[in-house]
Amino acid sequence: MPAKSYTKYPFLYLTTFFIVGIIIGKFIHFSILQSIIIFISLSAIILITKYRFIIVIFLLYISSGIFIFTVHNHNSAKHIDNYLHIISGRQLNFSGSVISEPVYCKGKTKFSLSLDKIENYKITGKILIFVKQRVNVIYGDKIECFGRLNKPYPNSNPYSFNYKEYLENKGIYAFSSLYPYQIKIVGHKKNLYSSVIISSRKWLRNRIISLYKENQASFLRAILLGEKQALAPDIKQAFSNSGLSHILAVSGLHTGIISLILLPLFTIFFRNKNIARILTILILTYYIFIANSVPSVQRAVIMINLLLLSQILERKTNPLNTLFVAAFIILTINPNQLFNIGFQLSFLAVLSIITVYKPISYYLLPIREKSSLLYWTITLLTMTSIIQILLAPLTIYYFNQISFGGIIANLFSIPLIGTIIPLSLLSIFLPINFLNSFYISANEFLLFLLFKISHFIGDNHILFMQYLHFNIGQVLSIFLIFIISYLLLSNKQVKRKLLVRFLSIIILCVIIFSPDLIYKRELELAILDVGTGDSIFLQTTNKKNILIDCGDKRQNMDYGEKVVFPFLRNKKVKRLDLLVLTHPHSDHIGGAEYIIDNIKVKYVLIPRCKYDSNLYKNLLDKIAKKNISLILADTCIVLQDFQPLKLKVLSPYIEYFDDNINNYSVVLKGEYKKLSFLLMGDLEQEREQWLINTYGDKLDVDLIKIGHHGSNTSTTQEFLENTRPEYSAISVGRYDKFGFPHQEVIKRIEGQGIKLFRTDIDGAIIFFSDGEKLRVKTILSKKNISDDSI
Repeated sequence: MPAKSYTKYPFLYLTTFFIVGIIIGKFIHFSILQSIIIFISLSAIILITKYRFIIVIFLLYISSGIFIFTVHNHNSAKHIDNYLHIISGRQLNFSGSVISEPVYCKGKTKFSLSLDKIENYKITGKILIFVKQRVNVIYGDKIECFGRLNKPYPNSNPYSFNYKEYLENKGIYAFSSLYPYQIKIVGHKKNLYSSVIISSRKWLRNRIISLYKENQASFLRAILLGEKQALAPDIKQAFSNSGLSHILAVSGLHTGIISLILLPLFTIFFRNKNIARILTILILTYYIFIANSVPSVQRAVIMINLLLLSQILERKTNPLNTLFVAAFIILTINPNQLFNIGFQLSFLAVLSIITVYKPISYYLLPIREKSSLLYWTITLLTMTSIIQILLAPLTIYYFNQISFGGIIANLFSIPLIGTIIPLSLLSIFLPINFLNSFYISANEFLLFLLFKISHFIGDNHILFMQYLHFNIGQVLSIFLIFIISYLLLSNKQVKRKLLVRFLSIIILCVIIFSPDLIYKRELELAILDVGTGDSIFLQTTNKKNILIDCGDKRQNMDYGEKVVFPFLRNKKVKRLDLLVLTHPHSDHIGGAEYIIDNIKVKYVLIPRCKYDSNLYKNLLDKIAKKNISLILADTCIVLQDFQPLKLKVLSPYIEYFDDNINNYSVVLKGEYKKLSFLLMGDLEQEREQWLINTYGDKLDVDLIKIGHHGSNTSTTQEFLENTRPEYSAISVGRYDKFGFPHQEVIKRIEGQGIKLFRTDIDGAIIFFSDGEKLRVKTILSKKNISDDSI
């Protein structure tokens, strides 16, 4: 390592090794004692060593990262995390203090609670409270509750959001859903944070709401206060699809604009520039808390404050070193921020500006002499293009989509937001009404233009790509190529530059497309975790896609949107060759409307039955409106389009009639070489008996998806003896209100020596087969089973 480079950018290296330590601490669990021993040992080596001093310093920073992460995430013996395996799911009395400002959205309330005790035991830790109605609690309230404490589960489906990790990064280890009558306010304790921060934030929020229309007020709350919960879904979607999501966050851009307003303003009132700088530092630091301490604001404020501090001390600063100082400070305070999406995107965006855009910008300066407008247009295009390209791997990894339309949209949106923020601040703080009216009207017009731009680019999907997927290995490999290419391209040898460019493109293409190049020709059957409901994805060896059911749709959860679609999008499924809706109950068809709206469907297979349900009626109307071909299930149907997979409808026949809707369930039998399987829907024992009488020994299969979520109205002893599966799976939710799966059914299955998987315990269950062998993978329980003799 060149000494000159280390001297110029010390925190680039020190923070990088500190980050390595945090990553090691996360994935290799150390005790506090172990991390202290490592830290002390390396410190002692520094004192006695004569050689390789810098290397030992870096090892010390790695151990510091391990130590900080371990201490930050260490919980005391009385912490709730140590008791969740005992109390999770139980109705208990618990009490504590409200430690976050309650969030009200769609008639519900959400806030964090610092526990004092559970029952009569002193228990500490933070939990998240959801109240199913609006409840008037405030920060600092002491409350007593009676309800079920639940342990958040990690992602139980492939590619799904890891809610447990998200909460733990915020120091939250449990949650509870309550009604207002289950909460009792027993006291209140005022503190400085409540008086100084929350009261100010509340005043700003109320001021914005009183001055602007609903959509505009919710937008200004998002960009000034970090409160995105009130944003209309169509606005969020439009900004996401147009590549303008960064506008909705309280980003470094917004903070920079605020600092550019404050510093000149204070300079006018105070002749001493250092006083103006100190006041700007204080207000920006205060703003971190007003904006809910989002990582992008922390990073921007620290960098601006360091710049201002260097000017006060008359010292030079280096932007790259300053960026890594900001990262070091933030991660020292909370090392879990490293795993925050906002932190990663914010720092990478600024890093790309400093390292890639800044050297290129010097070549653009001659354009400025000819035309300022052209210069700023090209500058903005260049900067946003660089940021979009370098953020692309992370964006695809987290969101499975990318919008290069943001490059165009930013040409208009950044100048607009640069005017909207000052006008917003003027309208909020200016007490002169006739001037205020002018500022508000001007701001409303600019907000109208911004919304129109985002909707135009987002709704028309301009340069918008989705159904993309990178795994973590691909992301790291791409960034490694970026780093190597950057380091080598800094060398002035032209031949090396050309060689690096060529090799980078080749390696990048291999990394991106290798999953398709090495695609194994296997049948995949994925039983997704959609609670007590069904959703099964079936992909043939020639990549034909079949979806059987789509999970439920409730007031606060559409499994089609939250589980099934993200899974399909990550699998790069742009079209379903067949959608089977086994029967009209909501836990099977609830998510279907979202799927049909977002993925092209060739055929829909349903039973012929009448069912009085608005959900079912609307779904049938949607199918007709989309001109999707409808197939009515019949026992004569053998689906020939999926060869070499043979897929046959075993039930119902087209003229079947029953008062029990479950018995209309479409039952499918699949055969692929030696592998055979049965998908039972919610079929009950009367129709199981009909299957036995009709098909006899043809029901013999290797794998069965158990009917009706393990209810004792299905899966009789006789049925199991006739089907003789080696593997079975039950799709059921945790803490199911019907008590599914019933113990009698589990005993029958296990009594036959059948291997049982359950989505409530195992999460999604995925079967892979080449027709000769079978592999089973579960997402939540992390099981991996191979069977070479099906």
